Amino acid sequence: MASIENTNSEPTRHTGIPVSTYTLMHADEIIAIAHRESNSVDIIIPKKLPFGLRNSQSSINYIDFTEWLNKRVGNLQRSYMNKVYMARQVGRNLENILRDSCALSITDKFWVNRSDINTTWAKLQEKRDSNEILNNVALTGETAHLDWEKVKEGTTSLFATKGNFPKAIQGNTMLKRGGTQEREWIATVIGKALDLPVQNAVIINSDISPIPDNPSETDNTLVQINLFTDENTSLVHASELFANNPDWSEACHNGMRHRYFYDRLPDESMKHDFEQVLILNWLVSNHDMHEENFGCLYDPDTFIITGIAPSFDHNSSDYDGLIPDIDVPDIVVPSLIYHKDVIEKIKVGKLENALSEISNWLTEEQKQGIRNVANELISEYEKQITESEV
Repeated sequence: MASIENTNSEPTRHTGIPVSTYTLMHADEIIAIAHRESNSVDIIIPKKLPFGLRNSQSSINYIDFTEWLNKRVGNLQRSYMNKVYMARQVGRNLENILRDSCALSITDKFWVNRSDINTTWAKLQEKRDSNEILNNVALTGETAHLDWEKVKEGTTSLFATKGNFPKAIQGNTMLKRGGTQEREWIATVIGKALDLPVQNAVIINSDISPIPDNPSETDNTLVQINLFTDENTSLVHASELFANNPDWSEACHNGMRHRYFYDRLPDESMKHDFEQVLILNWLVSNHDMHEENFGCLYDPDTFIITGIAPSFDHNSSDYDGLIPDIDVPDIVVPSLIYHKDVIEKIKVGKLENALSEISNWLTEEQKQGIRNVANELISEYEKQITESEV
């Protein structure tokens, strides 16, 4: 199986019948073939296996593969997806979801071909994430007077897009809606003011009024976020990078996931960048920096790790000045001496300028929480400078 014939532009849908063979694809390359009957997997290109399957590549079986696949599209518990399942007429049946989506993701080039599907990467990309009717269903849940045929057109990454809030994919951006989505934009403003690596987010419905004391009244906040993955850059979450590693599982259980990740970064430049990601998340008090909310970028052709993913997913930031995870200061504080540029920007008022820009979207307590972290960072930095001069 060196190539795939291009006989159909779209997958056939909705039979719900389990197939006998899944072919794991990376763009138009066949990486592995999983066989249900024999509970086996033929590995064609080991060096291009997903990171989550590499720790067991010498003995991958059908169960390993399907567990990876279930995690990839396992969005069944996400409430905002219910109307999407209905609109695409796939129900909550995994076989139908796989047939409908081919396990597309916004973060990499992997997808799954099946023995009952015949398509290509180009065809999947051509009609991917461009369905405005489906986007409206995903963001609002509205299905009244729906054009049921139009909503089923094309392919979508929505099934592999995790998170509890309503969201849609549009070109190279993600749309997120909900009462705390303005926090994505707030983190962007703070990150840019201090030149910290952050995913770019903007509020695109300007008629929404900021009411920080009563966020339930701003439930329609719509934020557009630029994706940092494309044809030349893929993302591997920390959770997949160390999948099936018992030491990683223990580190996560003990609240030391960031330390485990940090200690295994290949060079000082990446460690520096990850320190900056943690500085931003401490400033915004992001208490949701779990193992799927940080990771590495890699070259999708060579699979070489090329850098740290910018900080992303900030809608759970509380701006309360509290430490987001117990191992964050353990990494950040000793490294502050190498982040003089960030400290100087805080000192000369860059952070205060950012707080002025976002002032109406934060309570006074939240703004003071950000200032408290900033003051703590300055204090720790100056302590290190003093100690280094002794």
